Amino acid sequence: MHLAAASMMVVMVAAMLIVPVSSAASVNVRLNPASNLADVDAYINSTVAISVPRSDQYLSHLLAGISSIMDGNTTLRASYSPADPSFTVPNNTIASKDAGARLESFNVIYSNTIENRTSAAAETLYANSSLQLEFTLSGIFSNRTANMSWRAMDISGGITIQSNEVGVVDVNGTMVSLVNLTAFQVSLAKWSRVYDSSANTTTFTFNAGTIQNYTWSSNSRTVNLSLKIDPSFEISTPGYAVASNNSIYLEAPPVHDTAIYYAIAVVFITGAMASFYLSRRRR
Repeated sequence: MHLAAASMMVVMVAAMLIVPVSSAASVNVRLNPASNLADVDAYINSTVAISVPRSDQYLSHLLAGISSIMDGNTTLRASYSPADPSFTVPNNTIASKDAGARLESFNVIYSNTIENRTSAAAETLYANSSLQLEFTLSGIFSNRTANMSWRAMDISGGITIQSNEVGVVDVNGTMVSLVNLTAFQVSLAKWSRVYDSSANTTTFTFNAGTIQNYTWSSNSRTVNLSLKIDPSFEISTPGYAVASNNSIYLEAPPVHDTAIYYAIAVVFITGAMASFYLSRRRR
């Protein structure tokens, strides 16, 4: 009875140490139509909590002890070449969304810290993780139109850094992708759009958030895991741009004919002066 619940919890904690479960993510895309490239920075920052009741003295002591014997301060870095599986998987994922798009570079930085907190009711272990993906895409532009279908990619095949799998996690027997951006498949026409005329830049943004709670039970012993996902996505491009479902179109900014405004102003001022003159003559 003790062994089954303890084994379950140890597996969960071990997974937390090498794989971040996203609690906040931001993806920043900078389009460069002149070079037919897009630079992408994706930050998946996480705080995952595993909690057991203090009334279960066996599991609470076990959880408190795990953080003291496991290395919870880790930083891993990797730059991948096209021959690496961790390059091929995201490259193929992107190509499945847009056959013309391909990775030019792919870098990953992963770090994590571990801490315990004790309350009257529960013993909780927090794993704070950060996964940063830096990559450059080519082949997404055609006739000043960017195909953004790839934005909703799901790297389900995982990413390996120094023999550590940091792209997927086993959640109760199901492999879950952590670099899952499918929430952003919402039509780009529904994203917030801002055109900054002074900088001549258009920015599209979208936020998507969910809260999930998982509970594992084994022989009347309960382990809880909380997960909050609150990702945001920003796409910026030089110039004036509009969007449809999956595409961003670069267009000439609308022209405001200042002569028309001057003419309206002249008519208004002339009319006001005439009214003032006539009113004075009637006195």
